[in-house]
Parts: sequence; C-alpha cells; structure tokens
Amino acid sequence: MNKPYPDSKKLEVVTTYLALGKTPMVEAVTGVSRHTIRQWKMQPWWLELVEQIQTESNQELDTKLSKIIDRSLDAVNDRIENGDFSFNPKTGAVSRTPVKLRDVHRVSVDLLDKRDLLRRKPVERLEQAATVDILQKLATQFASWVKNNIKEPKVIEAEVVLDILPKNNTNESQETGENTSNDSLQPNQIV
Repeated sequence: MNKPYPDSKKLEVVTTYLALGKTPMVEAVTGVSRHTIRQWKMQPWWLELVEQIQTESNQELDTKLSKIIDRSLDAVNDRIENGDFSFNPKTGAVSRTPVKLRDVHRVSVDLLDKRDLLRRKPVERLEQAATVDILQKLATQFASWVKNNIKEPKVIEAEVVLDILPKNNTNESQETGENTSNDSLQPNQIV
C-alpha cells in the first residue's frame, strides 16, 4: 500500500535516480519501493523536478567552468606577455623565454572560434565552402579513376544458324517442298 511521502523524500528519490540511473539502486538507497518509483516517474511533477535539478546542476557547472576558464585565460595572457618558464639545468635557474609564434597562433585561433560560437556567429559559410571543395575534388578523382579503369568493350560478331532440317535430306526437301516441321528433326538437334 502506498503511503504518502513528503516532497523532500520525492526530491531525494529524483536526485538519487539522476545520479544512479537504476530503480533497484534507488530503492536500496532511499527505501522507496520500485513500484512507487515507477509510478512517480510517470507523473508530470517528476519531469518538472528532473528539469529543475538539471538546470541547477548546469548552473553550478557553468559557474565552476567559468572560474576555470578565467584562470586559464589569465595564464595564457601571462605566458604571451612574459614568456614560458624554462629551467636551465646547468645553472639551476628558472627563466622566461618568449612564446613561439606557432603556439600563440594556435591559442588565438581556438579562442576566436570559441568566442564566435558563444556569440552565435555563423561558421557555416566556411564549413559549406570546405565541403563543396572536398566534394569537387572527390568528383574529379572519381572521374579520372573511372576513365583509367574502364576498358573499351570488345565486340564479338557472330552469326546464329539454326539447323532444323535433317542433314541428309536438306536439298531434296527444299526442291520437293516436303513438310519441314519438327516431325523430321533428328533426336540430337536443338531447336
């Protein structure tokens, strides 16, 4: 028999279900029966609670990621301005050497791409142009491959002759106009 559960217990069950993903495990952790959990999952409040929990979780994650991104950008900025750390094993001193242009370029391009994505700027034109270019190159390669691998067909001329008359009476039957039906066929002849 289903007993009424407080909202805090329902929240605990939904949260546990999102973490574990399996009803038997949720039953073991929360003490709420599988049957009750299955019934709750079909209720509209279940989906609302799931969305609310996921939104809060996403906001927390976004905050943490923002802090990491800020620190990462500060570190990149420091390296670009002051150089990379390098250790001289002979002297035991740590010094800063200028960052290589290749590394600065790679970081800049990545950051610009990410910024454009955040600003929802269209990147499709570049992707479409690249796709069209690739498809044109493939079409050219396939066409040359087909031209090189297809040989000219050989024409074989032949004449089909059906011999339905007996070999020994061929001239006589044509002259006399005798019956040349299948009755006069030899047993080994093919029609």
